[in-house]
Amino acid sequence: RELPWHDEVHMRGEEIPSTYLKNLLRETTVLHRVMMGTLPRKDLKHVFGIVEAAYGEKLGDAFARVLRENGEQNSWIRRRIEADVTFLYLKLHSMDALGNTSGSHNVELLRDLYCGKQQQQQRQHSSSASSAKEDGAA
Repeated sequence: RELPWHDEVHMRGEEIPSTYLKNLLRETTVLHRVMMGTLPRKDLKHVFGIVEAAYGEKLGDAFARVLRENGEQNSWIRRRIEADVTFLYLKLHSMDALGNTSGSHNVELLRDLYCGKQQQQQRQHSSSASSAKEDGAA
């Protein structure tokens, strides 16, 4: 089922991270566990590199479409996408099989695209606060 991105009230009632992503990652974890017992590590890394690149490409396209259709500056949609991408990144990279992928649309790029700005702002804010404390202590 498709999420009603245009309906903020309904979307705020949906779980974060999104149910579709939890289900996708649950199935991916099962696949990882089964393949880990049967494939050599090198092959497992290769397969999961392809999986990660495919997830990044498909979700990247879907998120771009959602933002294009519902307003690029819509902060609650951006926060939901950020939560989903962060969850995806953390879960995938906690699996033993993932190494660096060479795909142009992998989950790392999604994370940089949808989570990078806020994380940069938080780092800048933290360093500004630290500098202010140091200046006050001097």
